[in-house]
Parts: sequence; C-alpha cells; structure tokens
Amino acid sequence: MNVPTIKPISFLILSDIHFGSDADSNDFAVTPLPNEMSNAMSMKQSLINTLKNENLDGILVCGDLTSKGLPTEFAKCKEAINGIAEELKIHTENIFFTFGNHDVNWDISSLKDRHKDDLFLEVAASVGGLFIKNKIENPKMVGPVVGTGVCERSHFNVYIANSSLYSIHDQKYQHGKLGSVQFEWLKQQLEKTKDESKWHIFLMHHHLVNHPYPFPTEDVSCVEEGADLKNLLGKFNVDVLCHGHRHHPYVKTEFVDGWKAPVTILCAGSLSVNSKERNKGMIPNLFHILTLENRDSTSNAAIGTVKTYEYIAEGWVFLRSQIGPLDSYKKFGSLAGKGEKESSVKVLFDTAIKKNAENCELPNFKDLDLGLQCMSREELNKLIFKVASESNFRVIGKYPESVYIIRNKS
Repeated sequence: MNVPTIKPISFLILSDIHFGSDADSNDFAVTPLPNEMSNAMSMKQSLINTLKNENLDGILVCGDLTSKGLPTEFAKCKEAINGIAEELKIHTENIFFTFGNHDVNWDISSLKDRHKDDLFLEVAASVGGLFIKNKIENPKMVGPVVGTGVCERSHFNVYIANSSLYSIHDQKYQHGKLGSVQFEWLKQQLEKTKDESKWHIFLMHHHLVNHPYPFPTEDVSCVEEGADLKNLLGKFNVDVLCHGHRHHPYVKTEFVDGWKAPVTILCAGSLSVNSKERNKGMIPNLFHILTLENRDSTSNAAIGTVKTYEYIAEGWVFLRSQIGPLDSYKKFGSLAGKGEKESSVKVLFDTAIKKNAENCELPNFKDLDLGLQCMSREELNKLIFKVASESNFRVIGKYPESVYIIRNKS
C-alpha cells in the first residue's frame, strides 16, 4: 500500500471538566468548593507547568464542559481553557469543542412540561453555543445543529458531532443521540474524506458502543446510532475518535472487514470531576497528549502514542494508577492478535539467544515490533515471562525498562 507522507501532530485532550459545582478544583469552579483537596497544587497551573515544553498543535475538548449547563459555567470554562492555550502557545482557533450531557440546561428543558412547547428542549441544548464556537472557515462545513461542523486545517480535519442534543431532564434512558438530520449530514461530510495526506479526527462526547469496565456497572454511556456511526468512521478514513462521558479511560484500535482503515478510539476520562463521579476516587482525574506519528504501510492504521497524566495533591504526574490497559505511555496502531504477539516474542528470544546462549539483554522497548509496543505493559511482561519459562530462561527486569534473560542452570 502506498501511504502518502504525513506530518506528525500532537493534541492536548481534555474531557469532562464539569466546570462548576461538580468540579474537583477551585480552578474550575464558579464559587469556592467545599470538597476541594486541601493544600493541593493548582490543577490548572500544574497542567501548564507540566506541558510548557510540549509542542502542541491544538486542544480537543470532549464535552461536559460544565456541571449544569449554566451561562456563567460556560463563560468561565472558556476563559480557563483559553488561558491554558495562551500559556502553551496554542492559537484559540485550534481549540476544538464538543458538548456533553452536562452541557444541556435542565432548568430550561423542564419548562417544556409547564408550557407544552418542545422549543424549550432545543434552547436547553443550545446554551453552550452562545459562548463557545469552533472556528470553521468554510460556511458549508458548519453543521445543522449547535456545536457541530468540520474544522479544516492544513495538516488535519476535525469532525465534530453533538451527541447530547437529546440529553434532557425527562430522557427515560440516559444515553447519547445524534438524530437523523445530524447523522445524515455527518455521513455526507465523511464521504468527502479523501485526502490521505491529512489526519482525520472525529470528536464527540458519548461512547460508540458498550465496553467493559473494571467495576460491574450499568453502561448508559452510548450514542443511539453508535454501531452505524462506527461503521462510517471505518469506511471513510477517520484515523481517531476522541470522546469522554464515562470517567474510565481507554485506547483501542479496531478494524472490521469492509472498512477502509482501522480506527483508534480514545476515551479520555475526566479532567476535574469530583471523586464521587470517579468510582469514589478509585479512578483519577486525567489529561492526555495524543500524538499521531504516521500510518502503517500495510493496514493504513494511524500509528501514535497517548501520554497520560493523573492528578494528585502535588500536581500532575505520569499515570501511576492501574486503570485497565491504559499506561502512562501507550502506543497504538497495531492489529496484531494473540498468536502474532507470542510469535514476535519467540523471535525476539531466538535472535537474542543466537548472540549469547547463556544471558543477554533484550531490545529496548521502542525497538520492539509494533504489536508488542501496543500491548499494555502488564500484558507484555506476562508474555515475556511465559515465553522465558517455556525456553528455560529467567527474566531480570520489566519493560519499558531494561530486560535481561538468563538461562536456568540444569
């Protein structure tokens, strides 16, 4: 497959800020919070300090900007994000927003019951659009509903959907929904996605489909048209989908027969929601740096990394918590199956043993096959130990640090 040259890009990923009463930091609150962590480092300033040496192309904000969809929450949230962007030397036209269920004002939507007028539902879902707008140069690329559109830039396009239009006060089963008008418009735009010299990124709030969590729970996170939308993304050359909503993050690359290329899905978790909304604090608040490096010459999958930071009292640090397969540094873009990964490790051992039959160092983490780099560190090290045991070797060290194998004495 002939893959065009493409420029690497990096984005700061923020989601579920919950600016207002549901936030976990006064940096993202309208009035002082009673539950803020005492003597904690400023969440906002620490984020800026952590990223001051990063070269970022933009910011993707995956919805739930506010707690209750109040005008003041939107205005102050925009001010805070613009302040972060300015400190990081990111132009405001490269901040891309979508809205979440918390960005629908239920005080307004409930007026529909009193006045018997469905227009209140539309107004309730449109408040954020009065304060926050994406920079869309081409009027034909502005979507049919608030907060949607296609943002065309020199090296990438961002396709923005609003999955929260129907997240109103009396929704019987809480979930996302695009609606037929928005879905058909998105389909038309994605069908135009022909330029393989650019990255194509899709941004919305809700999940495409259910996915497993580390804690048994009812999953109310999906968008109604998720399966059909997922198929569109694969058919029409979308590299990455970024979304939020559930506060448990993950990264996964998927491919289905009939798709043009694999799609990598990044669930961002939350930036600053209170501990009650993070399984009583068992899942930390997070932000990510998404870097798209190149495309695989065989599968055309986007290859890149996600660096993840968690917040503690001392400020933002590389992710330390065990939250599923997501590590502080996560490579993505491989479709290798279990058998392929095990074969790669066996080849790794055979090559190393030929150089020294008794003890040797295995290659650096970044020199491993892509399929191995894309495994979680826990999964990779378990596989290394399994193959070593079958080959009568013991292992010293763990990836991503140095790893040595030493032959067991008879």
